[in-house]
Amino acid sequence: MSVTITAENLPQFDGATGISGKKRLLYVNYGTGAAAESPKWTLIGGAEDFTMSPTVNTQSKTTKDSGGWSIAAPTGKSFEISSKLVAIAGDVGQNVLKSFVYDDKCTDKNALQFAYVDVDSKDYMQFAAVVTSFEETSAAEDLVEYSMKATGTGKPETKTGFTAGE
Repeated sequence: MSVTITAENLPQFDGATGISGKKRLLYVNYGTGAAAESPKWTLIGGAEDFTMSPTVNTQSKTTKDSGGWSIAAPTGKSFEISSKLVAIAGDVGQNVLKSFVYDDKCTDKNALQFAYVDVDSKDYMQFAAVVTSFEETSAAEDLVEYSMKATGTGKPETKTGFTAGE
């Protein structure tokens, strides 16, 4: 006898739950007519992971009367991003990253514009970053992988209503 299980018959769990990483995607502003004010979002395919690392920079000093304890104050903010990608032949988003590193005409644009998107809510973080490395790994018994790192420029903006390709 076959039993059919349906999602409708499972109770809704309203407690604390984690957020699935597969629901977050990284896009780059690239395409005909793309501009900072009117982005044309292109998916960077093959992503295995994405890391956003914001940092508060500090300056610290130790004074003679502090008993050796230093005092510190925030002096700036910065962020870095990184992503590991499975190489996909012809992926436009991956090729944009690679071209930024290898092609001086692309590098001369100074930075790329990215969107890190929650595909369910359409909320996203938009930011500019300079790709600082694009590493390729090709192990004999594995798929070709890329590792990308970039340094942010300016403050990331949180937005709503993401639409790809626009």
